[in-house]
Amino acid sequence: MIKNTLQALLISLSIAGCNSAVKEKIKPAPSVLYEIFPTLIDTLHYDSRPTLHEVNNNTFKLDSLARDTTSIVIVISDTLEHLNKDDYLSLQSHLKGLSIEVDSLKEDSLIIMDFAKLKASDKRIKFRPLSSFPTGLEFWKTDDDFYLSAKFFFSNILFNKDKTSGLLHVGYVCGPYQCGEGFRVYIKKVKDKWKIEKIEDTWAM
Repeated sequence: MIKNTLQALLISLSIAGCNSAVKEKIKPAPSVLYEIFPTLIDTLHYDSRPTLHEVNNNTFKLDSLARDTTSIVIVISDTLEHLNKDDYLSLQSHLKGLSIEVDSLKEDSLIIMDFAKLKASDKRIKFRPLSSFPTGLEFWKTDDDFYLSAKFFFSNILFNKDKTSGLLHVGYVCGPYQCGEGFRVYIKKVKDKWKIEKIEDTWAM
């Protein structure tokens, strides 16, 4: 009798959990983010390794990191962060008081990245989800054959009413000692293409 009751309770909890998952609001990241993503990485990411040296005929010569073939891994947060009141005010000020509205994606939704759509002009760069790495300082300890360069966090995009301008937050951490910066990125649609119009520093450590 007790066994049957316990089984019924477990089944009930399992069904409740499934229903909760079905009701959870999950949205994909806006296509605009994928369009400007390569430019964001080119602009904000830098290789923090010391300049390589090459030995030729017993002399040292500076060698560009661009010649290094080691894979560079940039870790990206699986979900987009929420915007805040300052972001609304900043975009309003940037657009000189024109009315603005958030994209149709709801701020209370879980907005997720599609890693298959993340591209970089540097073919050595690979992107991996934050959820696949350990937390804390263990994050930076890897014996794999790649260079773990940084982890990036992106916000959802706040658009103006006619969807011709927008704003998002980008932040990154570049090492175990928690060096990093945050940026407020203003974007603009020019001839049906999204371009980065302006970048402001928001924090540094």
